[in-house]
Amino acid sequence: IKDWMRTDTNGKGVINILSAEKLYQMPKLYAASLLWMLSELYEQLPEAGDLEKPKLVFFFDEAHLLFNDAPQVLLDK
Repeated sequence: IKDWMRTDTNGKGVINILSAEKLYQMPKLYAASLLWMLSELYEQLPEAGDLEKPKLVFFFDEAHLLFNDAPQVLLDK
């Protein structure tokens, strides 16, 4: 997780791209991987409120694979 929040020598953020074309072909594994990432972020990062400059921005495609038919406890988290 800390690798995702690196900055360069000028203090600018580093862009990380996860290429998941093959992983996407296995929807359950893809969803599990994304849920693991989200869970790690949730557990390791403190609540910071509204910051002037975000510490991390996380975008992912195909979110429906995570949230369609998801249990309410997952959606609440």
